[in-house]
Amino acid sequence: MTRRMKAHYGDKKILAGTPVMLVKSRGKMDFVTPQEILEDLYGKPVERIIFRE
Repeated sequence: MTRRMKAHYGDKKILAGTPVMLVKSRGKMDFVTPQEILEDLYGKPVERIIFRE
């Protein structure tokens, strides 16, 4: 499933001023930062993320 098919990955929260994704699995909850998501996806460390206006 993808977001185009209305999949729900997690809830957006703000933790210490940083947006994170709150995820649940098997009754446990944790958060994932945008950097962690990209590092998991690409398998390389992320130095910074730049967003365009």
